[in-house]
Amino acid sequence: MATLTGAEELGHGWTLIEQGVDRLVFEQAAGASGLEVRRVVAFGASENSVRFETWVRSSGGRRVVARIGLLEAQVVGHGFHETGAAPASFPLLGDELFCGIEHVSGEASAGGEGADQVSLVQRPRSEVGEEWTLVAAAVVGWPQAGVGTGLRGAARMREAFLHYLDSVRLKPDRIVLHTDTWWSVPRPLSEARVLNDIEALRRGFFDRTGMFFDTYCVDLGWSHPRSLWRMETDRFPNELRPINERLATLGTRLGLWMSPGSGYPEGLENAWLQAQGYEMLPFGAGLGQVPCFALGTRYQREFKERAVGYARQYGLGHLILDFMPYRCDVATHGHPVGLESRYAIDAGLAEVLEGVRAINPAIALEPMVCGYPPSPWWLLKTPFVLGPAGDDLPYGRGPCPDWLESLITARDIVYRTSQESWLMPTQALETFDITVLSPGEFKNMAVMAIGRGRWFLSTYFKTDLMKPEDWDFLAALVRWARQNKEYLRNAWQFGGRPELREAYGYMFRHPARDLYCVRNPWIEPRTINLPGATNPSEARDVRTIYPRRAAAGRIEPGAPGLSLVLGPYETVFLETVPAAEEPPEVATPPAVAAGVLAGPPRRLADPVSPTTLESRGVRLAWSGTLFLPDGIDSELCILVEGARGVERSACQVMLSGREARVTKVTSDGQFGAATEPSPENWTWFTVPLARSDNTFQIEVAVLQEQAQIGIYLRGALRATNDPPPDDAAPFPTFQAERRSWSQTLQPLEQFR
Repeated sequence: MATLTGAEELGHGWTLIEQGVDRLVFEQAAGASGLEVRRVVAFGASENSVRFETWVRSSGGRRVVARIGLLEAQVVGHGFHETGAAPASFPLLGDELFCGIEHVSGEASAGGEGADQVSLVQRPRSEVGEEWTLVAAAVVGWPQAGVGTGLRGAARMREAFLHYLDSVRLKPDRIVLHTDTWWSVPRPLSEARVLNDIEALRRGFFDRTGMFFDTYCVDLGWSHPRSLWRMETDRFPNELRPINERLATLGTRLGLWMSPGSGYPEGLENAWLQAQGYEMLPFGAGLGQVPCFALGTRYQREFKERAVGYARQYGLGHLILDFMPYRCDVATHGHPVGLESRYAIDAGLAEVLEGVRAINPAIALEPMVCGYPPSPWWLLKTPFVLGPAGDDLPYGRGPCPDWLESLITARDIVYRTSQESWLMPTQALETFDITVLSPGEFKNMAVMAIGRGRWFLSTYFKTDLMKPEDWDFLAALVRWARQNKEYLRNAWQFGGRPELREAYGYMFRHPARDLYCVRNPWIEPRTINLPGATNPSEARDVRTIYPRRAAAGRIEPGAPGLSLVLGPYETVFLETVPAAEEPPEVATPPAVAAGVLAGPPRRLADPVSPTTLESRGVRLAWSGTLFLPDGIDSELCILVEGARGVERSACQVMLSGREARVTKVTSDGQFGAATEPSPENWTWFTVPLARSDNTFQIEVAVLQEQAQIGIYLRGALRATNDPPPDDAAPFPTFQAERRSWSQTLQPLEQFR
């Protein structure tokens, strides 16, 4: 049934007007409304789907279609559940079928959790004339043979839907390596500063490796705030021409940042917009009035003209869209208000994306404004959407002396908590994965970007923090990922919870070759069980390819996956290959343990500080004798966790009667970019140990009434590294000759 704005209804009679081996076409005659409806039923882009296209035309002048039913059905014996909230369009997943509206807006309902009713409705508010106009298509699909092998229930249906979506969505030709001026180039932006950044990246990355970024985005700061997205010519006197020309010499396309909802006064002042008579809506959050982005509003039209104009002028290879309200209740704007206003706003955004893609169909679009979570059908308009990133850069979680490791943990805590709500392939998601803005080893961070399944590698580099070998690693990693792109699809979560400091991982399921990426977010060793092979009928050998190349074991037909022990903060990438004639020889690392003769730690009664205000606190002492293994590098690590202010803790260490030099690293003041602070606060004290260091005395002082304190050893063992393959780009290794180990001397314990 289709309904006009005046609530007139169509008749219910349907006539079969075309019948072929590949499609059926039905038409519904015009009733009093003067509207005709055509349904085209055909197999979809993949073998596991049927599509129902709905077309409309008016036989008596132009009319606006307010509502139309796309599919109403009862599937006896099959329950369905909804995967998201309207008016964003989300599919229904059933026991053996999935169905949905191939449009970013729509209403897919099941009549209750597990019900066998399916209702797909669209509210297009589209004006139609005598020409047939496509309203939307509904799709019904089922698991395809060979897809989701070994999965059951909801996981199998999710995989079936993702497989279908991947067959119709926009996809890049290759994995995109992208970088951005946000964070890495000081503001205010200027032509000189951007060119200097490009030059530093060229010297460090391109000149050394021959590789450069596919796209380079000029972020917030290029526009004059009292113009509608025009250039700030004082700081960019030549607009973006010199920047674009310089990038072109490196084989890189220019990217540009814009804000459809004008959420950044530095980029566009909303008071100026309002004074110019643009359609505005109240938003709050310190922004006051912001522009309405509904289709056809003056602001939306001119924004599109500007974006398309820049795409044409500079040959843009990338466009990021940042901030947009999803609802407008101002009736004078000429669109429905309330929840239904989402249709008009989504249509406005879709028109911009389509307009830019008409200039460059291969443009790497990065719209961060599609919803949270977004309708999966946005992937018909853009190759990438914002995933569950949590924030720009969540502050570190999981105490580690290397802040970059804690940033990885923080990102994965947020991502793994919400990723199931993003019903789209992981290779279409973007979560600001590689952010080298603090000192530390970035290699595990880069590997985790691949491990999460990213085909859009969003990077932010302070070039002075990158060593020459870091650029080598990045280039090698991107080459490997591009060569193995066909296997890097739909990364499935498994393992524990990083917020509990448990090992966790991601698996890329493929009948020919499974890939695993696993990580330990904690200083103590952790064990993780790999899922079994996707193809359970064949034996598969498992090989570690990062941080070193080595045999890991064999999975026999139908058997569970391997069990791995991960060292402190260790990230490991593995692959499966057809089993060789003989089982692989797996090197067993030697057991390592330091001997310790010591009593329990003592809580000292003396006040932490002689001042009255700081007389309360925890003062802990521990002493004894330590017997270190021969030939092994080791480090003493003392952790203090507590409330804010724990960074004021102090530690003194005596080794064999001499005072040791203690390195202090705290979570306080470390770089992050998030609304909420980390719920964890810590301070690490580390001391390198020599074989001659036997006796030890440790004293820790914390200016808090209670704190958790733990004492550990960590170091590295010698390891072997197999030669790289001759016929393929190798996965880069990291400290391949060293295997990390740790030992808990005093487990993390609360002291008061």
